[in-house]
Amino acid sequence: MESTNNKSRALFEKCIGALIFLNILHQIVSSMDLREYQNILAYGDLFYQISMVIFLGEIIYRFFTEKQLGFLNAVDSLVLINFYFIGILDLRIFRLFRFFDIF
Repeated sequence: MESTNNKSRALFEKCIGALIFLNILHQIVSSMDLREYQNILAYGDLFYQISMVIFLGEIIYRFFTEKQLGFLNAVDSLVLINFYFIGILDLRIFRLFRFFDIF
């Protein structure tokens, strides 16, 4: 059972890592001047909003399983608080700390 739990956690971590990578890629592409691709970029904004909901679920899961606020959880929380409540800056780049921890 423990081996299955470890495999599930590793898969979860890899999926979150891939989602972080795609978010950073979206951040780079959305900062470029690509007016001719505005219709396609609108889907990118939807992807960004959905991924932030997934990240919210991830941070809630981490708080319940780890029961502590480590450095990476604090960074993740800061990014999410900014997205949901402040919204002044795009702090997704800080999720790279989690990405490098996973890979």
